[in-house]
Amino acid sequence: MKKILDQLPSNNIVDAWRCIAIAEDKIKEFQQKYPKHKKELYNSFKSLCPNNILDGKLNLYESHCDEILQRVIDGEDIDCATNAELCVIFSEMSLKSPINESYSRAYEYCFNKVFGEN
Repeated sequence: MKKILDQLPSNNIVDAWRCIAIAEDKIKEFQQKYPKHKKELYNSFKSLCPNNILDGKLNLYESHCDEILQRVIDGEDIDCATNAELCVIFSEMSLKSPINESYSRAYEYCFNKVFGEN
């Protein structure tokens, strides 16, 4: 399915199907990694629905899924914003007005969590 979706132009419907495919792949990946949590991971699909913060940002959506699924495994709150969501928020904030050093550090922290430290 992923091969077919990758050939289609981006639009809301195609992106929704891409998110479904990513979420399913991530759940399978985590189920293999954590077989004792197979049922909780299976039931977490609804929690992986992208919100409008991540609309059209499929590269960030994968990281978002990873973080949510890890929270499911760790028994942590899945309702808090993920680092991927915070990256989008910080980015959009910085385009509207300069951000101070504290926000800049928080943005850098989230960015490194999502994209890895260089």
